[in-house]
Order: sequence, then structure tokens, then C-alpha cells
Amino acid sequence: STFSSSLTDDDEIEYRIRSAASAFGCLRSNVFNKNFGSKSLTLASKGKLYRCLVLGILLYGCESWVLTAKLRQKLNTFHNRCVRAMTRTKP
Repeated sequence: STFSSSLTDDDEIEYRIRSAASAFGCLRSNVFNKNFGSKSLTLASKGKLYRCLVLGILLYGCESWVLTAKLRQKLNTFHNRCVRAMTRTKP
């Protein structure tokens, strides 16, 4: 956790998004875009990996956050980008 002089959770959530984005980037380059033998990883398996690894990092300590509409939107935007990347859909 990080503390800021403004006593908001903006810095903490930005840190969590950056950390989760880094983890997702590693997964994306090493797991999601590679084929294992002749079959790709199933969407269900990708979802499980995402929930366990990326969302675990993103939401660590979230029970103490005071969520504003702006911060909620940032979290939703990050999540939607990850889901689109996993499913290879465009916005």
C-alpha cells in the first residue's frame, strides 16, 4: 500500500494497475499468444489464468479502497482492455 498526502487511493490504484498490466504483458507474450502443440489455450483457461494472476495483483488490498466513479472507470477500462486482448477482439 502507498500513502499520499491527499489521503486518496488514486496512487495506490495507479500502482496496482501498472503492476497488473506488467503481469498481463508477461502472460500475453508468453502464454496467450503462443500455441502449445497444435492447440491454442482455451478461452476458459485464459480466463482462469487472468483471474488468478492479473486480478489477484490488481485487486490486492481493495477492501480498504474508497472507490470514486473516476477510479472505478479506470479499473473497468483496464479490465476491458485485458479481456479484449485475450479474446482478440477490437473495440
